[in-house]
Amino acid sequence: GMNNDIEGTIDTWFDIATDYDIDMDVHIQDGGQLGLHTLETLVQKTKDRGYEDRVTASHCFSLAQAPDWWLEKFTEEFSTVNLKTVTCYNSIRCEMPVRELVDNGIPLGHGTDNDRDFVIPHGNSDSLEAAQVMSLKLHGDQRNSENYRWSESNPGLEFLWDLLTEQGSQVLG
Repeated sequence: GMNNDIEGTIDTWFDIATDYDIDMDVHIQDGGQLGLHTLETLVQKTKDRGYEDRVTASHCFSLAQAPDWWLEKFTEEFSTVNLKTVTCYNSIRCEMPVRELVDNGIPLGHGTDNDRDFVIPHGNSDSLEAAQVMSLKLHGDQRNSENYRWSESNPGLEFLWDLLTEQGSQVLG
């Protein structure tokens, strides 16, 4: 979104990936409608380029702001191209629909690109710490009792463990 050329940027990603016959892991950092548009464009170009099952979208902050109707459409579209996702514990948004993604068959792994760097000097790659931080950040909204503090329950912690292990291995193949 920074260069006002989402389509051109994504085309460049695919040009490089296809030239070298490599899979793609792209970071979708834009929030709101811009991020959702970027994800829609990524899915369409994945289809157009025949790159199904070779693309991972990381961060995807905009998913935390997506309306339910869009998220339903999105998960179907992601499934058609076997797009994988990775979330990052120290930048995950509280309303990130992690359960909805996994429940709809979209592999969701955990990763971090902030291991004690100049952006997040307190980051590390300790997966158990990541699960603890995610359990606190994904506590949900108190107005929605179904989701409130779900991640701190035994099933929620089991879900996070699965995210760090089984889901992560699916993303990485």
